[in-house]
Amino acid sequence: QETGSLTTVYTSPGRQHFHPAASKCWGQATGDGTTLNVSYNVTSIGDTGTGQLTVTIATDFSSANYSIVPGIETSAAANAGMYCTSESHAAGSFIIESWQADATDGILTDPDSYSWACFGDHV
Repeated sequence: QETGSLTTVYTSPGRQHFHPAASKCWGQATGDGTTLNVSYNVTSIGDTGTGQLTVTIATDFSSANYSIVPGIETSAAANAGMYCTSESHAAGSFIIESWQADATDGILTDPDSYSWACFGDHV
């Protein structure tokens, strides 16, 4: 299942999450970082600071070499220039940062909500 190479064997729902194409961790949280609205394989979240959310993964990845697809949502027209990044990848946690673009380099700003999906090899 982990190599995703067999074409003649069917996978049970309990094993599907081992396939490389399956998200090993995903979720959506409020922009203030206090409420985890929905998730899979997430132990907790934390408000690391303005515009920063720390996500702690329940079943760790095998290393820090995995892909994070971060996202932010905002409804305010003034926040149209917002973008997000991920940092501090560890096997069991990462941080999403939300930035408001300005004339220089950006300002950390809380969005309405954060979302993410992670892909890679977990333990």
